[in-house]
Amino acid sequence: EEDAFSDAFDNVYANQEIILEIREVVQDMRKFCTFVKNSTKCIKKLEDLQNRLNTDSNANVLKVQMDIQTQWNSTLAMIKRMLLLMQPINDFIAFYKSPAGKKEFKGNKTKVPDLTPKKWPILQGLSYLLTPFEQGTRLLSGKKYLTFISAMPVLRYIKKCISRADMFSFNNNVAYAHRQKQFFELNGDESFFGDVTRKLEVCRALLCGEFTKQFVGLDSCILWCTLLDSRYNPRAAHWKNESEKETAKKLLVKEVQDLANEDQILRQ
Repeated sequence: EEDAFSDAFDNVYANQEIILEIREVVQDMRKFCTFVKNSTKCIKKLEDLQNRLNTDSNANVLKVQMDIQTQWNSTLAMIKRMLLLMQPINDFIAFYKSPAGKKEFKGNKTKVPDLTPKKWPILQGLSYLLTPFEQGTRLLSGKKYLTFISAMPVLRYIKKCISRADMFSFNNNVAYAHRQKQFFELNGDESFFGDVTRKLEVCRALLCGEFTKQFVGLDSCILWCTLLDSRYNPRAAHWKNESEKETAKKLLVKEVQDLANEDQILRQ
C-alpha cells in the first residue's frame, strides 16, 4: 500500500514527520476505500446515504475509487472522489460506530480508519496542490496530437503554480484565487486551520524543490520546438524574457539550416 511519495524523502528532509503525517492521511483514505469495496453491505449503505442526501433524483450515486500504485494520478482521482463523498462518508462512519451500525454490521471486526475533521482539509489542500500536475499530465499524454511541442509551456505552468509561496498563506488584505478562496471559506474558521496550512506548505515546498531539480539542463530542442505551434508564439505567456525568445528563434533557424545542408549532401 505504498503511495506516490518516495521513501527516500523520509531521510532527506528535515520536515519528514510532516510528510509522513500527510502520507498517513492518504493511507487512511485508501484503507477506507478498501474497507468499503470489499463489502457489498458497505457499498449498499454508502449508496443509501447518498440517496438520502441527494435532493436531485437524477444525481449520480458514486462509489469509492481506489488508486493504482504505478499511476500517481489515480491517487489524486481517489482523493477527489473522497472529497465528493465527504458527507456520506462521515455519515457512514458515524452510523458504523453507533449501536444500530454495530448491530447491522455484526461480525465485521474490521476497524474503520478514523477520518477526523482535520484530515479532510489536508485532502482538499493536496487536491488543490496536485491538480496542475494532473492537467499537465493529461495534455502531455495525448495520442491524437503532438505533445512534445507543449512540454516547455506545460512544465512552466506547473512550476508557476507550485512556486506560489502564498498558496497556503491567507491574509484578508489580498485577493485569493478561486480554489484558494474556496479552501479558505470551507476551513478558515477551524481551530486547526493554521496547523493544516503549515503542513501543506511543507508539501508544496517539497514538490517545488523536487520539480526544479528534475528539470535542470533540458535539451535546447525543447525551446525551439515550441515555436512550431502557433499557440506558443513569441507573445505567449510562458517565455521568460525577450532574450529567450531570440535564442529560440536562432536555434530554430539553425536547425532548419542544418536539415537543408544534410538534404543537399544526400542529393549530391
